[in-house]
Amino acid sequence: MRMLLGVLGFLLLMAAGCRPAGPSTTSRFSRPPDGTLRVLFTRLSPEHLKWSLIGERNWRKAAAQDARVSLTDVYPLNATDQRGGCNTWEVDLTTQKKRWKLRIHGSNGVTAESEGPLDGELTLRIDADTELRLPADTTLASLGKTTLRLQLAR
Repeated sequence: MRMLLGVLGFLLLMAAGCRPAGPSTTSRFSRPPDGTLRVLFTRLSPEHLKWSLIGERNWRKAAAQDARVSLTDVYPLNATDQRGGCNTWEVDLTTQKKRWKLRIHGSNGVTAESEGPLDGELTLRIDADTELRLPADTTLASLGKTTLRLQLAR
């Protein structure tokens, strides 16, 4: 009986044949394609926004000046002769009492911050998950008359 069930199961699998793959099951947290950066947007509260950056390469240095954050000093993701960088970073924007604060932080512990006056409404430019071609120079949001920029070296 057990053998008969095994044979029937095998025949059913053979009859089913190969099926085309369904929708992609690639995680939004997976490594992006070469030459790109994945940006994941999250609204943590009305006053706190986060853009998670996942690269296919490492950046060692982060800077924040005025309303611009940047990542530089690039090397390949799996380089065995270099260290100190990382491929995952987070850009946090908080607004409070007519002020904004911008912070970029890497999984390697590097952090850079900047802040300034909020002179108008917050308008988001990237408010959904997206991929950017590298190098990149893009607007994340507008803070009234101030433009929040993200610059990434290739």
